[in-house]
Amino acid sequence: MRDRQPEAGLLLKPWGHRPALDGLRTISVYLVVAFHADVLAFAGGFIGVDLFFVLSGYLVTMVLWTDYQAHNRLRLGRFYARRVRRLVPAALVAIVGAAILMLLVSGFIARDALIDDARAAALWFSNWHFIAESADYFGATTAKSPYQHFWSLSIEEQFYVGFPLCIWGLAWLARRAKRDSIVPFALTALGVVSLILQFARSGDVSRAYYGTDTRAYQLLFGAALALVFDKLRTERRSLPVAFRTAGSAIVATAMSVFVVASTDLVDMSVSVRGVVACVCALAMLAGLEFDVDGPIAKALSVRPMTYLGSISYGTYLWHWPIIVAYRVLYPETNPWIMLAIAAIGATVLAAVSSLVVELPIRNGWQQLPKVPVIAAALGLSVAVAIVVPLALGSTSRPPLRTADVAAPIPTASATPAPGALPTPGGVSEVSTPNPDTANPETPTAVPTTSTPDVPLQSPDAQFLKDVAEDLSPNVDPCAINRAQECILHQGDSGLHILLIGDSEAQVFANPFLAKAREFGHTLSMQAFPGCPWMQNVFTDKAQWQRGCQRTHNALYGGLLERLDPDIVVAFNLGRLDPEVAPIEQFIASDERYAGLSTTDLVEASVRDSAEFILQVADRLIIMEPAPLPPTDPIECMTVFDDARQCGFTHHTPLLDSEVIYRSIAAGDDRIATLDVDLVSCPDYPECPALIDETPVYRDPWHVWQGFYLENVDELWSIIEPALQ
Repeated sequence: MRDRQPEAGLLLKPWGHRPALDGLRTISVYLVVAFHADVLAFAGGFIGVDLFFVLSGYLVTMVLWTDYQAHNRLRLGRFYARRVRRLVPAALVAIVGAAILMLLVSGFIARDALIDDARAAALWFSNWHFIAESADYFGATTAKSPYQHFWSLSIEEQFYVGFPLCIWGLAWLARRAKRDSIVPFALTALGVVSLILQFARSGDVSRAYYGTDTRAYQLLFGAALALVFDKLRTERRSLPVAFRTAGSAIVATAMSVFVVASTDLVDMSVSVRGVVACVCALAMLAGLEFDVDGPIAKALSVRPMTYLGSISYGTYLWHWPIIVAYRVLYPETNPWIMLAIAAIGATVLAAVSSLVVELPIRNGWQQLPKVPVIAAALGLSVAVAIVVPLALGSTSRPPLRTADVAAPIPTASATPAPGALPTPGGVSEVSTPNPDTANPETPTAVPTTSTPDVPLQSPDAQFLKDVAEDLSPNVDPCAINRAQECILHQGDSGLHILLIGDSEAQVFANPFLAKAREFGHTLSMQAFPGCPWMQNVFTDKAQWQRGCQRTHNALYGGLLERLDPDIVVAFNLGRLDPEVAPIEQFIASDERYAGLSTTDLVEASVRDSAEFILQVADRLIIMEPAPLPPTDPIECMTVFDDARQCGFTHHTPLLDSEVIYRSIAAGDDRIATLDVDLVSCPDYPECPALIDETPVYRDPWHVWQGFYLENVDELWSIIEPALQ
């Protein structure tokens, strides 16, 4: 009986094009599209970018290292020329295309906000730009930049610039030490450092997500895996044949975990989800190498998958501008419909870009000298960084919006039950309301400037820009030992008024200052944007929390006693009320409030803070939130010539925050609440965007301080009784 021959081991196939990797690209890009379309089922679809990063690190390393081994040196000029031919032209076309889309659909105020974004995209530092802007990639903001997705492309470009130099240095070191393993070990070590930085920065989601240093671990681990496989090929090391058998199973398992991680089925932090995606991506790459011709590899290699993967770069470039522009026109679009529109539109544009721009340049410029190619790409990037901002800064009105002359006036919220309307315009409970302003049936006569038959001309472009950029006094939080810095005006009447709160306090600062000067009152302010006036309560936006902590520590830690005000006036954006501020929520920083509902949290913090304040001050006045529009009226007036198009109907029941404030005021005659709704909305519930040719709002969250200044006597007629 003959002995059985041992089964041959697994030898990795020589490196070459792997069509299955294009299939992975296809899966990745459409997961990202689903995430950006707000399809809740794919709430983790942003990890498609993580797979792109691992793939990029893997593939670019194979290109570099294969070339290095063939020529015993790194041909950096050739590498950089190939990269710019592949990436830069398509990206610049997309940057220009996004600008054209925004010129068609957005007013000049919204476009002004995109100028720095476009410049950063063209010069490949978008990720650091958005970090500096504290842009929340996961926040439900009212306006999105069509260039926000360039953060990931910027990371890749920065990696492509620095990584070849790193490989060159490590290769030189490996030759000197005669240890090839130095290179993959060093890349792995750098990846571990990056991973540590990712979790060290995880408290600031935007910094952790956008940072080149915090995301490099995915590219570096992909690069290290490529070098491990290259060593196995070069040395023709035989692996157990079980690796081939398990290859497809590894890919299938990793892909299943990856897809689940891209859905809302699992609750993970952004950092943890990124690590899971990275591990899955590495496992899929390994499994596909072990079983190049396996069933999963063949499924990923079918022609539709490989074609869509080959144009996935263009699909990624175009899908987000399409989503942003379409949502400007049709903000209520169903997410699944938005997914279909974005996927189809971006795929078509990517295919056209591939045929018209990418392939001709990649093939036609291939024989050109490397330095001129690189210089041309850099020059084009600079040119786009100059020209596109100039175009975005144009004051032209968007033709696709202005054509809709019959656009209905928006409604701030659903119509309430009969009898549920608030009673705007007066001092609640403890002070006698002004009879001319307390009754919504007899509103204050702050006249509008037109009848329904006469167009109300929107202000000119420069005036609207000035309004949008007009910031109220933004005094840094005052330190306890520098209380004098809080004083905006030192009066001689003996009455000291202290304004506290968020940016709403800053909106009222100049109107209060005008009257403080007129009557000789002392006026102080301790305010910080996004910071509730109540102690031990913050918003859930990380960019406000540190400054808010300093503000609270000072105010409630001794500053209030040092200032010794007679009256404290407190301001808050109505964050408790989702129809007013759906993008921010209250969170507690005190264990006493643990487990409370949001409403109970606000009530408890208001009571505790009022009690603390009234140990020093004689009176606390709580300003109730003013009616605020559902969309940006200033932006609206950059679209429509007739400002009547930009008013809104505020059929809103008494806000939850107002119920709390009034209930607390009813139990303490030292507390009053003030309702100034009828100043900004004299024909309540119909609220105009323009009164006497003066814009009422600065943005969707603030009445313009200039409007309050022009109507300061009307405003003061409501405020003054509470000061007596």
